Amino acid sequence: ERLVGAEVHAYFGRFDEAEKIYLAMDRRDLALDLRAKLGDWFKVVQLVQQGGGGDDTLLSKAWDSIGDFYFERQRPAKAAQSYLQAKNSQGLVNSYYALGDYQGLEKLAASLPDSSPLLRDIGDKFVTVGLAEQAAASFAKAGDVQAAVKACTDLNQWAAAVTLAEAHRLPDIERVLSHSAKLLLDGKKTMMAVELYRKGGRATDAAKLLSQLARADALAHAPPLRVKKLFLLAALQVESFRVKALDTRLTAGTKHTTAQTLSGLMKDDASAGADKMLDSPWRGAEAYHFLCLAQRQLYGGQVDAAMRTAQRLREYESILDVVEIYSLVALTAFYAKFYGQCSRALIKLETLALPAEQHAAFEQLALSIFTRHPPQDPSVRRFPCPKCDAMINDWSVSCGECGSHFPACVVTGRAVIESKNVWICKTCKHRAYEDGMRGRVSCPLCHGAVDGGAGGGSRQAASNVSRRRIDEDPLDQF
Repeated sequence: ERLVGAEVHAYFGRFDEAEKIYLAMDRRDLALDLRAKLGDWFKVVQLVQQGGGGDDTLLSKAWDSIGDFYFERQRPAKAAQSYLQAKNSQGLVNSYYALGDYQGLEKLAASLPDSSPLLRDIGDKFVTVGLAEQAAASFAKAGDVQAAVKACTDLNQWAAAVTLAEAHRLPDIERVLSHSAKLLLDGKKTMMAVELYRKGGRATDAAKLLSQLARADALAHAPPLRVKKLFLLAALQVESFRVKALDTRLTAGTKHTTAQTLSGLMKDDASAGADKMLDSPWRGAEAYHFLCLAQRQLYGGQVDAAMRTAQRLREYESILDVVEIYSLVALTAFYAKFYGQCSRALIKLETLALPAEQHAAFEQLALSIFTRHPPQDPSVRRFPCPKCDAMINDWSVSCGECGSHFPACVVTGRAVIESKNVWICKTCKHRAYEDGMRGRVSCPLCHGAVDGGAGGGSRQAASNVSRRRIDEDPLDQF
């Protein structure tokens, strides 16, 4: 009779009374069946947790249905908890994605078996939010390496794409990279093509494009600082190619003799040097660095320093405008009262193939200067050449007797005649006097960081890091 009474209560919708009767009769299974038929999954879970009964299938179905309930009502956090209890991986994927919990999604992908079709779904979701590394890992675990490579290329992660392609011996990656670069170049997006080549590990191609861009900007009379930065970026790409080649050869050197490793390094260096665009970026960066330095010194009132730096520009006639070089030499020498150097610069300008009006202007300028000042330089301190002891000026590019070449200090523009008290940049290998590096945290030419182990000037610079800020990524300027 009690069982019939419970059925009557259930028939008339008095479910709580029916449930109480079932529980009083110790028929928890009937109570669970009632709540399951009603779709009251919260009550199903509550009954199971209170006193057992039911089976794992029913409980899993209950948690799964509760997860659906929360997910449909835009409560993915609650849904994820329920799907986790139900061990519903598909529900967890959707909930984590809706929550933006990509770390949880990554952990879920790692826990799934390799054959799971959910891995591709997870990979697609990672692609939509730009997480190339996680997308590639999901696709690769699913056995779809092509999709992993495509995810990397679509998200412009070419280094990861090339690494994957090389690891799985996929031959098409270079073709895809070249095609993508061609599309960018055809669309006049040169800097994007440079970034593409850089991320794809093709540093030499990136360097060539940067050199071409620098030369084009130089012809268009772009700001010298921009041209310098473009040449600098090209030079740094060449250096990265050489460092990578060195690391590769040294790694392979464990299986080869020292002679074979050295021979391979020489071939790599020769291949880079054979292309003039790959051999000249440092000279381009130097030329525009010293041009900017001479201008800053001149406008800063350091006329003697500006004259010495301008003299260095004569070494870069193949890169800079010759008229600009000798005009600056003449101007700085005039203000520094080095009329001998000013005379030589004006004579050089008069011998160039220039329009008649410019020739006449230079002749008139020379006449107006040297009718008042004899073309003579003041006496200055001279230094002995380290090799032949011939006396030379501190702006000399080379010794007139033995032909020894003197590098320039990238801080002051003066010739670095002696090797003592000289700082050498670990990035670009250029030199500077240590007293000029005091208070600096970066190389004036390449902006490479100064460490504390390169001499007194560097140690002082390391202690004054807070005094000067540097731009660590030159690409931010474009």
